[in-house]
Amino acid sequence: MAQLLNDTKTHEQGYRLHNMLKGLAKEFGEDRLNPACQRAIEIGATSVSNVRSILRNQLDRVVSAEEQRQEVNFEHDNVRGPHHYH
Repeated sequence: MAQLLNDTKTHEQGYRLHNMLKGLAKEFGEDRLNPACQRAIEIGATSVSNVRSILRNQLDRVVSAEEQRQEVNFEHDNVRGPHHYH
């Protein structure tokens, strides 16, 4: 949300954007607005209409690919560690 506000060029644009985001918070709830804004930032969608679309399609509740990534554990007898290579 802050990034959207920082991208505005004038105070008037920032004020209008702020009011639109407040409207989305009223309509969908603040608990959904922040994840929707985060999702928009992740995919490079930087307009209020994109955030509204994310909220309408409930994409803020879908686990993103970034969150699905898990680190692999390479602790195994067949895997040589860094001490093996010189």
